[in-house]
Amino acid sequence: MTVEESVFLTLDEAQEAVCIDFDQYGPQPAQMHRVMDILGVDHPIPEGEPLGGLVRSLFTLYRPDAGQLLDICTEVFWARARQGRGPAGEIGLFIPTDMECFHCTRCGKCCRSLDFHRECLAEDVALWREKGRDDILEWVGQNRDGDYLIWVRPGTDLVTEICPWLEESGGCWTCSIHDLKPEICREYPGSGKHAYKTGCPTANARCHI
Repeated sequence: MTVEESVFLTLDEAQEAVCIDFDQYGPQPAQMHRVMDILGVDHPIPEGEPLGGLVRSLFTLYRPDAGQLLDICTEVFWARARQGRGPAGEIGLFIPTDMECFHCTRCGKCCRSLDFHRECLAEDVALWREKGRDDILEWVGQNRDGDYLIWVRPGTDLVTEICPWLEESGGCWTCSIHDLKPEICREYPGSGKHAYKTGCPTANARCHI
């Protein structure tokens, strides 16, 4: 029997996670209509635009109660959310990740085709410096705001199309810096929906509960 994996979010965190979802995966108009149905409102939906801003506005005008937010999260994250209390006793929602049955087949698609270049954290860089991995650090750049970028071709401002640490053998792909890879790589895909939306071929596509 598999054990369900879930993430706890406070009610405010859950609202923001819904907004991020609509920003991250494009318009999702059908899902937006169902969210508005749960809120009991009707509003024009801009065509071809991410809807995170619209959701934030609706949450401000029609702040959902805990029950509505539970239904919204169940709808948006393709997983049956449940109410509960967090580590500090705060009321919130447990959101299943739908990852307990996920098994990576080492197809390498996530390392060969996703836009991960802007997701390098200062903590990643600090770890590489601590470990003396200058070979990794030479592939790290920074933008005008000082944010770190991966993977940038040494001596240029050009990011690579394919991760330089990816190695292929016998039809399977492996990471040559597996123990030190960035957090974005360690956490991918994080949820069944994210796997599906980013084109992972082993994703469990569940369009509705």
